[in-house]
Amino acid sequence: MYKLLKRVVISGHPGTGTTTLIDKLGQLYNLKPEQIIKVGDLFRQNSKEKTCHDITGFYKREITEDLSIDNMQKQLLLDPNPDVLFILESRLGGFFTKEIGHSPTIITILLTTDEQVRLKRIFERDHPKMTFDQYISQIKQRQDQDFQQWQEAYPDLRSWASSAYPQMDSNPLDNHSLYDLHIDNTNLDIDQTVEAVNAKLMELGAVAEI
Repeated sequence: MYKLLKRVVISGHPGTGTTTLIDKLGQLYNLKPEQIIKVGDLFRQNSKEKTCHDITGFYKREITEDLSIDNMQKQLLLDPNPDVLFILESRLGGFFTKEIGHSPTIITILLTTDEQVRLKRIFERDHPKMTFDQYISQIKQRQDQDFQQWQEAYPDLRSWASSAYPQMDSNPLDNHSLYDLHIDNTNLDIDQTVEAVNAKLMELGAVAEI
């Protein structure tokens, strides 16, 4: 058995397996439901309640939709109570952690996967009623839309990233330097990914065996 000792943030492009990873780690560390926080679910719920839109569709969200949930993430990460432990799945989690000042109580993880592999995973997961090329075109459009939304919500995102890490991309999901751990799971199944992440978290003192 294992015990979570630090807050963990997991980020990655769609198809890298972040959602499955957070679920598996939650089981491994015997976390309560409130300790497993998926920002994507919060956005979907918030969007349906406020706009009746499905966030998986192609519409431009109001910036206030992003900022309200983003501020909630920052408040969680800044909580001074050391007993408040959780795993947060957030595509902007690495950026927020650096923005607020990287704390030793927080470990950030970036999952990456070869683009063609992860796009194939998304297609096989969603079973869309369209061709692979048509669906992947929509996925890429959605990713571009999300990045534009981030830049609108955080105008300093590009300048901050380029000045802090001039050799890296300004998209936080492509900037490995923002994270404590980078796991490429292109050739790993989910169990192997969990094993690799757990081993690294133990090395960093974020998890202890009990």
